Amino acid sequence: MSVLTFKDFAIAIQRGDTVTAGIILTELLEVSQAIGETAASYFNSKLMFEPDLFSDAMQIRKEILAGKDIPALMLIHKCLSLSGLEGIQALEAMRKLA
Repeated sequence: MSVLTFKDFAIAIQRGDTVTAGIILTELLEVSQAIGETAASYFNSKLMFEPDLFSDAMQIRKEILAGKDIPALMLIHKCLSLSGLEGIQALEAMRKLA
């Protein structure tokens, strides 16, 4: 099996397959399946009203690479509704991928 990427997540979301998108987030963000699925569903529903949400999601990596954890955490919350320990866990997992 190939290594999953955020591109795979984006493709699943664009297909409307939030189950697969949730599984991908579970692996990428090192969170539980329930959290991954909830985050994917949140992203998908928010995307309907904010078509630029993919741009915000891509900005997370830029903030991480610039060492700007607070803006990255704010974007993680905006895009995936993850905050607190879940948001920090996602940030740490994304940092490994950046």
